[in-house]
Amino acid sequence: MGKPLKVGIVGAGILGTAHAEALQEEDRVQLVAVADKIADRARSLAGRYGANAYSDAQEMVDKEELDIAVIATPDPFHREPFTVCAEAGVGVILCEKPLATSIKDAEEMMNLAGKRGVRVFVDFENRFAKADMTTRYLIQNGLIGKPVYADIQLDDNISVPTMLWGERSRDWVARTSTAHFLMSHTVDLVRWYFEPAKVEKVFAISQRQVLGYTPDLYEAFLFLSNGVKVRLKSEWIRHMDDLVEFSQYVGGSEGGVFYHKRRGFNKSVGWKANLSNELSIEGLRSIQRKLESYGIKVTIGLEPDHSRGGEGWRPTMRIDEEGVRNLSGWPY
Repeated sequence: MGKPLKVGIVGAGILGTAHAEALQEEDRVQLVAVADKIADRARSLAGRYGANAYSDAQEMVDKEELDIAVIATPDPFHREPFTVCAEAGVGVILCEKPLATSIKDAEEMMNLAGKRGVRVFVDFENRFAKADMTTRYLIQNGLIGKPVYADIQLDDNISVPTMLWGERSRDWVARTSTAHFLMSHTVDLVRWYFEPAKVEKVFAISQRQVLGYTPDLYEAFLFLSNGVKVRLKSEWIRHMDDLVEFSQYVGGSEGGVFYHKRRGFNKSVGWKANLSNELSIEGLRSIQRKLESYGIKVTIGLEPDHSRGGEGWRPTMRIDEEGVRNLSGWPY
């Protein structure tokens, strides 16, 4: 194995810290630098992993030869460090979602990356969560029949937009929205679950009755080219006990997937699929083995078929709470 790739992180907050922790699990990379405008925070995170601390992205690229840059600043502040790293010749940029909070910024960032030969990855980490991978596998392989409908809800406690980032919360939140901060996750999941289908129409609503300086919520209805209808909802004004509530349902002509990713009121974390009755027990075991080859452990069984009043048996699949947990450190 050659020398490890040198990585620098811009942003030493919640997600920057999660990236730093995740990098320790990969021996092909080395965290060498952390940049943050709050010097103490940069020094603290960098010191934890033997990296150098810098006050901003420009100082970091001036003094380090990086192979990879991770942009983990808040939503409205991706463009500047992205541009600095691309102009400096960093070969790979991993940017937190959303890439930008305006189409203009996103297009200009990608145009610059194209000119400089930079490979860009936007971090939609749910694609690497085992339960989400299993949902996609079932849809793509017709194991719930023809997909028909999906309902995905990702909400935050009202404390997120009002106090999560301390005194800076209001300023930062006013320059983004639940569509960027939360719904970007669920839109990506829809595009990934149902590919190659494309979103053809969108109808959406929002309101500003509570926060004022940013929309309280967005609710969107997506119409896909394969006939699937999807409802998405993301809210920033929930007065609930937990920080995040994340739930999904995908319905097909012969089955469905139920998934509580983050605990809400009176909900337990878990994932279950009711599969097509056409599936034999041997076929069910074959799918179990296939998923295990991807590192995904599922429990299979036959349960009373409540779609027929409890008569007969339906093949089912479950993933327990431990298996449902997302990548280490990620809040969504």
